[in-house]
Amino acid sequence: MTTAEQRQAELEVRLTNGYTRIGEAMQRGHDTGNWERVWIDLLREYEAISDELAAAPMEQAEMPLGVRREQTSALFTKKAKRGQTAGPHRGAIASQADARPRERRPMSDLCNNFEQQADDAAREFAAHFLPLAETETQRAILARRRHEYRDAYLAYRRADCAARASSVGGFVAGRSGRTASMQRQHERAVNRQRALWETWIGETAPKLYRHTEAELRNAETPQQRTTRVSRALIRQAQDNVVTVDRIDRGLLPGYDRQSFIAGFTNHLHRTAAHPDKVEAVRECLRYILRTGTMTTTKPFLSKRNKVWAYLPEDERP
Repeated sequence: MTTAEQRQAELEVRLTNGYTRIGEAMQRGHDTGNWERVWIDLLREYEAISDELAAAPMEQAEMPLGVRREQTSALFTKKAKRGQTAGPHRGAIASQADARPRERRPMSDLCNNFEQQADDAAREFAAHFLPLAETETQRAILARRRHEYRDAYLAYRRADCAARASSVGGFVAGRSGRTASMQRQHERAVNRQRALWETWIGETAPKLYRHTEAELRNAETPQQRTTRVSRALIRQAQDNVVTVDRIDRGLLPGYDRQSFIAGFTNHLHRTAAHPDKVEAVRECLRYILRTGTMTTTKPFLSKRNKVWAYLPEDERP
């Protein structure tokens, strides 16, 4: 066996194993773009070696004079009718495809295995908003949005998989003799579908999250709104207390204590300007009183601060 024939046999093993691994990875939902590009490069190298061996002059010493070597590959005979040659790997695969003309390509079947992934993605989506869906109206909104998210995920995922499976599976189905122009067309289709999937991940899915959150908040009750706003104000108060405490201890030179306190109290005033959020401001102030929020040297809010006016007189410090 010559060096070229040894390389051909080695590539045939790698192509077969690579095809199986790509299929298994796609079934698990992994990105196989890099593997597919390597696989196609190996296939092109295999085809070049096969065509080189097929075009090599016959060694007459190996056979009687006037006897020509038979082309055993089914695809060799098929290509010879069109004045072309093909490698035995392509011929063997084409023979298998001809023997089972109605059997679907395995990589195409993988595109139908995303139901479970779509269900998992939809569950994760719904779990993110579950704390907001307290009323029947909100739960109905979340159920509708969950179905929309699942359907969109499934459509994008299948389109991406189908394009990539067509590019790789086209070779395996015996169509590896396609022209360079045809291959570039397939690669452009793959790139378009990959761009669509990246758009889904980077833009479409986040937009669905934002729209769902906005719709759920529009449907919340006054009590829900008060609880949500007060929790946000309390978190902001806690962050400001930590920052002001570090300023008092000299860990943030150049920062002014009063500027941080003024920024927080101004935010409370702006929030209280909405009648439906005044109670949330009161809850935040009650939390500050209840926890006795202090920094290293003095209280976070002095008793003379105007924000205490939002509390009833009997609750003010």
